[in-house]
Amino acid sequence: MTDGARTGLHHVEVGAADLDRSEEFYRSTLGLGAVPGAPATASERWLDAGTALVRLVHVPAGDLGGWQVVNHQRGFRHAGFTVGDVDAWAPRLSAAGVGFTIAPMTALGDVRIVFFQDPDGALVELVSRPLRYTSVWDEEEVAAQRRRGHREPGDDALRLDHAATTVADLGSALALYGDDLGLGRLGQVPHPGDERGYVRSYLAAGEGVLEVFSYDVPPLPPAALDVPRRGLRAVALTTADPDAAAAAVLARGGRELPGDLPGGPAGGPGRLLADADGTVLRLLPPGWSPAP
Repeated sequence: MTDGARTGLHHVEVGAADLDRSEEFYRSTLGLGAVPGAPATASERWLDAGTALVRLVHVPAGDLGGWQVVNHQRGFRHAGFTVGDVDAWAPRLSAAGVGFTIAPMTALGDVRIVFFQDPDGALVELVSRPLRYTSVWDEEEVAAQRRRGHREPGDDALRLDHAATTVADLGSALALYGDDLGLGRLGQVPHPGDERGYVRSYLAAGEGVLEVFSYDVPPLPPAALDVPRRGLRAVALTTADPDAAAAAVLARGGRELPGDLPGGPAGGPGRLLADADGTVLRLLPPGWSPAP
């Protein structure tokens, strides 16, 4: 999935009340494919999202655990997929009965976006057009990321592009993900006029991106980690040394999670931790695959 030398976005994990229903949504409505050789069991399904994967896990009893559809809450906020044309996708979603959390619009950074929720409340974004940063940290990183994310005309398949998280302390988050875990620093898009001091920051995670939301005022507490959680559950990263990465997460105020997340199948892949803001991370070695 990534070149092995850099920490990269490998998959996002979504909790589902009904695996067949969720798989139908992601495959038939959004067009994702199965991962050849990956397990398709009563407890999990793996889907191919181009440059990364989606893992659906069965959570037979549970809810969102206090997760809210607002960026101003710490933790994992949404999974973002690039498409060739958001406005071409919108009628397809509407015809499939999908309601928009945010209808198609042009957002700061000159990207077209649309937001909606999956059958269990996981927030999904589709985005088209390259993001224009207000301020760029590293021109070479930005150029490389644009080459990796380039879409040819007519290529309208979904690709998992980013995972978004809200943090209480941007400096600490950038130190963890940028300095300790080695994600490349891309740039920022502040929101002028937002009295909360809202800023979007971007880090290159292999072929994907980590989108970091921060505010000048304290954000809301994260969703609970000790209850069965449906919807957005975890962000999985491949990294050259998962144990060293785990130590960095712990040193920056994170915590190791015993066993696995409540409500889903036991024994998921990789080291499982929560960062200081409640975003659950699975840390995997380079080249890890769910297929035997």
